[in-house]
Amino acid sequence: MYMEQLQAFVQLKDINKIENVTCYMRNSTGSEEVHPSLIFEEYQTLDDLIDINRRPVRVPLSVVRKVLQKTNNFVAEGGNGHSFETNIEYGQDHKETFEVRLRTNFERSLLKRPSIVELTTQNCPVLILREARTYPESMLGPVFKTFPQRTRTLYTDRRIEPRRANLVTELALVQALEQLYAKGFPRVTLPVKIIDNDSRTMHYVRPFIGTAWRDVSFNAEMAGKYLGLMHSYGLVEWDRNDRQYVVFPVNGECAVVNIDPDLFIWTTKEDFHADDIRDFLNVIKEDIYSTISKGEIAMLKDVRRKTIKANRDNAHELYKELKTFY
Repeated sequence: MYMEQLQAFVQLKDINKIENVTCYMRNSTGSEEVHPSLIFEEYQTLDDLIDINRRPVRVPLSVVRKVLQKTNNFVAEGGNGHSFETNIEYGQDHKETFEVRLRTNFERSLLKRPSIVELTTQNCPVLILREARTYPESMLGPVFKTFPQRTRTLYTDRRIEPRRANLVTELALVQALEQLYAKGFPRVTLPVKIIDNDSRTMHYVRPFIGTAWRDVSFNAEMAGKYLGLMHSYGLVEWDRNDRQYVVFPVNGECAVVNIDPDLFIWTTKEDFHADDIRDFLNVIKEDIYSTISKGEIAMLKDVRRKTIKANRDNAHELYKELKTFY
């Protein structure tokens, strides 16, 4: 029965039954309780690589080689030599210890530190510990400078306005969406258990998902529903890539959800959503599925339109929830 309960908490309906997550750093005399942020500080070794990738000018080859060697050592050793674990309490008197594994399969062109670590144990499926961050303008790249001045000002002042292109943080978005999911609104992101939260950074646990969208056959109805729900909430993915889409059971049906809600644009401007359809199609055609027929594209757009019509209040309700986190 205990094993069944442990494995159940990675399911959609049970993830919030996790009652407590405590992080520890092991040392020669035992272990010491630490804040989750200390685990993610291990990624500071990658800061030199990130700095090179963000520079607008070429870097001397000798410097690049030195940084790549440092990065390769980090990957080969699985970190910086420190060892972490987490204790997860579930139900009455149930506790499981998970090993912490830093992410090492990142692309060498990364522009910011990885935001996840894996939690593993022999007794139940892998979980993910994620750090949701509020980035300064300097970390948002040159694309941010192309946004209207009002968008940049709102982000800096940590405010949002209707009919503007608002760049919303993962910290605010995840919390706002979870409030809506609890009221029965449709899910577009994975279930999470928030374990730590302040005004700039949040840590949460979510299931590990192994079914990437690219690993299943293209389904125009599933794609259209996902895009329709996103647009019904007023959400546009700013930094879209194929790795953020997975297939996950929602209310007994397979659905596409987003596992990387790092930076999104919230807006009620319809022209913004129209542009997003083209970008969405470009990504899934070029990076996920090699061929999508005109008929499938037409079905996707039709399902998207019907989904938005059936969920016309989502954007307003999300706006109300987002405001409470700004």
